Amino acid sequence: MNIFDILLHFIFPINCPICGKLGVKICPECRDYLPNEKALYIPKQNIPSLFNQNIITREINGLTVYSTLYYHNEAVKRIIQRFKYENEKDLCRPLGSHMAQKFIKCRADYLVPVPLHLFSERKYNQSRELAEGMSDFWGVEIIDCALWTRDVPRRATSKIRTDITYEDLIDDVCTSGMTISCLAEACKRDGAKVICAYTLASV
Repeated sequence: MNIFDILLHFIFPINCPICGKLGVKICPECRDYLPNEKALYIPKQNIPSLFNQNIITREINGLTVYSTLYYHNEAVKRIIQRFKYENEKDLCRPLGSHMAQKFIKCRADYLVPVPLHLFSERKYNQSRELAEGMSDFWGVEIIDCALWTRDVPRRATSKIRTDITYEDLIDDVCTSGMTISCLAEACKRDGAKVICAYTLASV
């Protein structure tokens, strides 16, 4: 590390969550990283990459949900916290690209990100940003076709009016599956055929 990097870190106290480089949200070298060559947030340990693991598959209310990471891992929690609560939007797109590389190419016509919940103060939709990375890799169009109509209990409504649209749903974390289920139900009510859902992490 050179003196410029150290000074930059004091001015901008951030670091790349993939390689740990100081002074950048995500360094250029890591934007197109190979997932099985990087270790995240665990310095001085010779461990396999977090991304070099099997796909997690869950069945929730008849919907298959695929995830690439386990949320209980502290490194994964930190990465998600940074793009959800510390405004580090730049992390999402390369993570979305990673998701697309891990999953078999989708059979859907569109990717549908889970919308931001009502009253969210976040200035961007992290699920939409993850979908952008997946879209870049797969070449599948994204449509923002849903919005929340109430905050509690959380309910979604979609704008889709077709019986030939096939969709994959995108979210950042799958916990109980309630959010992704609400979106799937809304899309199905409007005539869309939901194939599956993809999330970055699963509890």
